[in-house]
Amino acid sequence: MRRWFPVACLPLLYLLAAPLRAQSAPPMTDRVIFWDERLDSVGQATHQERLVAWLSANGFPAVRSEELVDWMARHAEGADASGSVAVMPMGYAPAALAEVPGDGLLWVRYLKAGGRVVSVGDLPFNYFQYPDARPLPANMGERGYGALGLTGGWNQPYWGRHLEVTPTEDARAWGFETADGSITGFAVESVSVAFGTYTVPETGKLGASSWLKCLREDRPLSGLIKLCQFFDGRNDAQLRDVWRAANYVGSPLDVPPMPPPWEPPAAPEVTLELAASSLAGRIEFARGEPVTARVTAAEALRGTSARFRLIQGEQVLETHDRPFEPGDPGHLTQTFAFETSDYAEGEYAVRVSVLSEGRAVGEAVQPIGLRQVAEESFNWHVWVGTPPNAYRRDMTFADRYAGRGHGRCLAPGHGLQPAADGRPVGR
Repeated sequence: MRRWFPVACLPLLYLLAAPLRAQSAPPMTDRVIFWDERLDSVGQATHQERLVAWLSANGFPAVRSEELVDWMARHAEGADASGSVAVMPMGYAPAALAEVPGDGLLWVRYLKAGGRVVSVGDLPFNYFQYPDARPLPANMGERGYGALGLTGGWNQPYWGRHLEVTPTEDARAWGFETADGSITGFAVESVSVAFGTYTVPETGKLGASSWLKCLREDRPLSGLIKLCQFFDGRNDAQLRDVWRAANYVGSPLDVPPMPPPWEPPAAPEVTLELAASSLAGRIEFARGEPVTARVTAAEALRGTSARFRLIQGEQVLETHDRPFEPGDPGHLTQTFAFETSDYAEGEYAVRVSVLSEGRAVGEAVQPIGLRQVAEESFNWHVWVGTPPNAYRRDMTFADRYAGRGHGRCLAPGHGLQPAADGRPVGR
C-alpha cells in the first residue's frame, strides 16, 4: 500500500504555477540508461546494477560515456528531442557533455531540444569525469546544474535541512511512491514542477526536494528530473519511480514486473585482504611500501596451511607456506608480507591457496599494481586505499583536487621511490 505524508496547504502561487500534470507528451520511444564502469559512482547511490539490468531488459539499452555523448548530440541537433530519455544513476556525468561552456553545453542543448533526463543519486550534473581519467577543463563548476538557474550550496536556506517533505499533486499524477529528503533542495519558484515540497521555517518559503526543470515551453514534460537523493537499487519502489519518471507522458503507467529481489552475495570461503601504510583494502601500491596479505579461510575447508604466491604474468616471483592460526569464529587465518621495492613498476597478482594435506581446496586471487610516482604527483587513490575502479587509478591528487583548498596528503618520511625524471610513470 502506498503511504503519503499529509498534504499541507500549499501557497496558491505554487498551485497556480503547476499545471504541467494536465499536459501530455509524445510517447518515450528512444530510451537509454547510462552506465560506465570507468567512471566513479557517488556514495549516495548503491546497487544501481539492479536498476541497469531491469531497465536494459525493458527497452533501455545501457550506454557508456561516448555513446551517451553521441546520443545526446544527435538529439540536440534535431528539431525535436521529444520522446527521448536518458536515465543517469551514477551521480557522475561524462565530462564531454560539458566541454563547451555557455550556450554550447551539450546536456543543456539536449534538454532545450525537448529531451528528458532522469537523475538519481545526489544532485544531477554536479560531478563530471572523463573515462580515461584526464584532468577536467577549468571552471567545470559553472557547467553543472547552475546552468539551469538553480542556486545551490550549504549557505543556501534550502540546503542542509531535515524537514518534513510533502508530496505534491504532480507527484500523485506521475504515480510516485517515494518522497525525497530536503537535504539539497531548491526554491520552488526556480523549478518547473515540484514533486515534493518542504517549508523553510525562517522564511515560510517552499523548497523543492524532487523536481522537473523544463527548458522548452512547448514540451512541458521534457527537461531534467531529479529523484532519489539517496538511491538504493534494492528498493523496488524507487525502481518503479524511476520507470514512471522516464516514461510518463501525461497518463498513468503500467510498470513491468520487478526483477528478482536483491540477495547479498554468498560469503566467500577464502578471502584475501591487502594492506599498506596502515590502510587495508589496497590494490595499488607505491614502490617502497611494505605490503601485508591477510588470508582468511572457512573452517569447513579443513585447511591446514596457506600458500602465498606473488605472480607477474606466468612467472611466480615469491612462494611462502605457513600453517593456519585460529581466526574469527568458524575461520582460520594467516598473514604474509612482501617488499614492493624489490620489483619494478607494473601489473602483478597475489594468489593465495588453502591447502589440506598438501592439496589445494580453496583459492583467492587479487590483481595489484606497483607504481613509481613522484611525490608531487602521488596518486590520491593509492594513498587513501580506495581506488574507485581500475581505470582511474592513475588520476593524481593534484588533477582531482586542484583549487579546492586540499593540501598534499603525503606524510613526511613516507619512504617512497621517486621517478627518475621527476614525472609520474605509467600515465
